[in-house]
Amino acid sequence: MPDDGTEHRKLAAIMFTDMVGYSALVQRNEALALELLEEHHRLLRPVFPKFGGREIKSTGDGFLVEFASALSAAQCAIEIQKTLVQYNAAAGPERRYQVRIGVHLGDVVLREADIFGDGVNIAARIEPLAEAGGICLSRSVFDQVANKLDAALVKLGSPELKNIQVPMEVYRVVLPWQAGGVAPARRALSRQQAQPRWGWMAAGLAGLAVLGVVVWLRWPAKRQTQAPGPAGPAASARSVATLPATNIAILPFRNLGLEKENEYFAEGLSEQLLSKLQNIGGLSVIPVSGTNYLSRELGELGREFGVGSVLKGSASKAENEVRVHVELVHAESRRVLWADDFQKEFKHIFAIQDEVARQVAAALKVRLLPTEEAQLAKRPTENLEAYALYLQGRKHWNRMSRDGFQQAIRLYGEAIKKDPKYALAHAGLADCYTLMAFDLEPPAKMYGDARRFAEMAAALDDSLAQAHVSLGMVRAFFEWEWGAAEGEFKRALELQETYADAHHYYAHWLEVQGRWAEVHAQWERARQLGPASLQISQETGLAYYMNEEYDRAIAICQRAVQTAPTFIYAKSSLAMAYSQKGQYLAAIKETTEARALPDGDIPTVVAELGYAYAKNGDRANAEALLRQMRQQRASGVYVDPWWLAVIHAGLGQTEQALDELEHAVAERSASVCWVNVEPKFKSLRAAPRFKELLKKVKLE
Repeated sequence: MPDDGTEHRKLAAIMFTDMVGYSALVQRNEALALELLEEHHRLLRPVFPKFGGREIKSTGDGFLVEFASALSAAQCAIEIQKTLVQYNAAAGPERRYQVRIGVHLGDVVLREADIFGDGVNIAARIEPLAEAGGICLSRSVFDQVANKLDAALVKLGSPELKNIQVPMEVYRVVLPWQAGGVAPARRALSRQQAQPRWGWMAAGLAGLAVLGVVVWLRWPAKRQTQAPGPAGPAASARSVATLPATNIAILPFRNLGLEKENEYFAEGLSEQLLSKLQNIGGLSVIPVSGTNYLSRELGELGREFGVGSVLKGSASKAENEVRVHVELVHAESRRVLWADDFQKEFKHIFAIQDEVARQVAAALKVRLLPTEEAQLAKRPTENLEAYALYLQGRKHWNRMSRDGFQQAIRLYGEAIKKDPKYALAHAGLADCYTLMAFDLEPPAKMYGDARRFAEMAAALDDSLAQAHVSLGMVRAFFEWEWGAAEGEFKRALELQETYADAHHYYAHWLEVQGRWAEVHAQWERARQLGPASLQISQETGLAYYMNEEYDRAIAICQRAVQTAPTFIYAKSSLAMAYSQKGQYLAAIKETTEARALPDGDIPTVVAELGYAYAKNGDRANAEALLRQMRQQRASGVYVDPWWLAVIHAGLGQTEQALDELEHAVAERSASVCWVNVEPKFKSLRAAPRFKELLKKVKLE
């Protein structure tokens, strides 16, 4: 090694390591993070010299290490992951951590005690592609170590690496404790090498974006969608070994493309596959949304969500080519049940999706019925430009904000121009206008477009469950045509019983009618279909609140708050139940904290805080909040009169509360659908004006 300032080149194997989630841990608990960093250094440094590795430098929470051979570097990487698995098995939950490792063989420049060059840069770009606890290798390393490692190698394709011009094939090391054995993955690799079919897939038909009950829908704050834990008390006690592999969790797919504008392909892929696989009767498939689940141990996911296998992968789109890598992995053994890569032109996107669904079914020995084959073959549109625009619209829709809805409306509209018969795009437009009517815009302004596009969607494709849910929402929340709305929700369930939105909105319809046994059955089914959805869990708590089962509502909302302390709507819902239990100080605490959060100063929070102040005898603060909302209305900001009625009810001002509720009816507020089951208005129900109000919304 020259140490006189000169430099020379040589071929070397370069390893980069990185602790997963270290930066976030520093923010949460700096002292613990520093302790784990020291432990990390203590564990890894003795491993490098065993394989001839020379530590070039520490990169904070990682290492740059040089080896004389690719095989030594790969073997060292496996030994590191083995060491960490053993460490984590003995460590407490708060002290467990994982690393990612990338290895490349290439030309490097040695200068004094450091190394530089493309070889180093490529290794640095490969490392982030590895899973938590995983290893990724470049093609140059693969060529040197194939059939020499006690681990399988699976090709991930040729992802574009930042600032690396030459395409670079990348391989994942399937570690023995992940795969439950080497042979199956090696056989899969051999088949892939014989028949290369690389691909990244675009996807994402209308899936599980849901509006929610009024408290959820009221305002465009940032939503969180992770559930507070297992779907039921038995979940944590389940053994993954007893869970059938046909119970599948779909994880969010990673985006490996560099083009920011094409991220929607990866984001929508899991939604699309969910829609496809849920139509296969022999499978039970659920989404597990949220990137934080990507680093979770598969056995833990299996126990939490009651699944025996996990579908995961990565996706990207470059110009007219789509690519996808998919793996079906046994949750307990981490054995790869099936894996494949696809690479085709975008025009074959639907064929790729169908093939993935068929191969998953075949791997689990599930035979497709003729009707299921026909459903797979159904195309949402034949116009690929329209399809791409729709997927982009879905990405904006999922932001659940005013700007997101407006962007989605624009993109869905462009999709319809490309294909005027695109029913799914019409349903998407209807849902945008419906959702904007919840506190973003005056409902009367949104109603006409929502109804027009929902009716068009159903007319274009009567077999589309999404169209009937959209139409059911319009019939219920805008028109108060309860019988017609129920018919639409039931029609959607007949068409696709596994469509979570249909259960979600039918549950709201049943809440309005006060049919509580059926309400809870629908929410339970929605939770089965979306066990990771914090929104569904929180709204289940709200259903118990409206049925005056406050202890159960509090228990559910408390778990949601514990899981996501910044989840505004869980804190607001918890405050609602506290107030009805007479625990006004607890309600004030939750709403005050919620209001202090980003996007927390919203009508639902302000109204609940004002109600709690009023019931606790602090009329001055309650009236101050009431004035604040009146000033907002006067300035042109839309505030649903429902929220003014809430504070008036807390102050015992019956006539003023009824005045505001009548204004809400006149403005076609969706909130008034729940007026007869909202506990805050229980004291108003004997008033003749209240009974007249019920007649107007057809709930007498």
